[in-house]
Amino acid sequence: MESTLPDATGEFYPNNIGLLAPGGASDYEMLIVGDNGKGEGQPKVLEVLINHGAKLVSIMSYLDAPRSTFTMAICADLSNLDCTIDSLQIRLRKLKFVNTALMSSMKGMLFSSLPFPLTLLDKYRIVALGSSRMMELVKRLGEAMGTAGRKALTQEGRTFAMDILGELRNSLQEDSNEVLLENAKALLRAMGWGAFNFDIQNRIGKVTVIYPPTFNGEVVSGVDFIDGISEVIIELLNGGTRMAVYRETYDKFNRTLTLNLVEKEVVKRLKQKVGEHKTERKRLELDKEKMALRELDNMIGSLEKMEKVASKISPMEEIEQNDLITQQIEE
Repeated sequence: MESTLPDATGEFYPNNIGLLAPGGASDYEMLIVGDNGKGEGQPKVLEVLINHGAKLVSIMSYLDAPRSTFTMAICADLSNLDCTIDSLQIRLRKLKFVNTALMSSMKGMLFSSLPFPLTLLDKYRIVALGSSRMMELVKRLGEAMGTAGRKALTQEGRTFAMDILGELRNSLQEDSNEVLLENAKALLRAMGWGAFNFDIQNRIGKVTVIYPPTFNGEVVSGVDFIDGISEVIIELLNGGTRMAVYRETYDKFNRTLTLNLVEKEVVKRLKQKVGEHKTERKRLELDKEKMALRELDNMIGSLEKMEKVASKISPMEEIEQNDLITQQIEE
């Protein structure tokens, strides 16, 4: 996990899991489930706790889809109760609308043991994972599979985005891409991926992610996964045409990741042109090598001729030597 969290006071407010200090002897957690009725159930639970001297430490509460049942997870300091802890639990259970009232000591504990598992939209089980673990996963995938590992992570990001868009469409009553997009942005932010903004002009997409998860504040964790998410949502804005990220830039001072996207066919054409350019460059390099070899051969030939000229005897000496050889033969 990240050892430190960059200061974002006033800009973002973390959705925290766990207490910031171990619970004391008088700290207790409570899980209370009951009928929502006309909305009076949750305020009544809080009223009972406060009237008996409980001091709230943390609270999480939500309603089911029909808004007929509430679930409350509360941590409270019970050191100033005007009754025993057991009697407080009994009084909560005696409330007509309460179906379940559980209590457990938080002494020495940082995390609650009652609400479980962690879910998304009360349907899908999820796990919380430190952002540095994602970076380590990317690194290991790269070492084990090369570029195929990064491509696999991008594809998983695409699948994830398609899944959440499908679920949001099923959950939302309004069939509007604008509403769908705003909900997708809110979901990505709630899940910790950052504050997204999506834009497309003239079939060129741009995605900015403020405060994305990072590895030691320097490198964005799981950027290939974010690429996949961004591609799918920009495709939604571009009428379904397949998009691809061609540039990633991270400004660590402003904590902003910027992704630039174009239509995938454009990327294919660019890659083809790059391939052709490389082929042409290789051909030119080979031509240069051949020309250099020819020049080298010419230079060697010239040197050999020069050596012959330098070592060759004069015409008169050659005549005299020939006459001498003829005389020796005749004798």
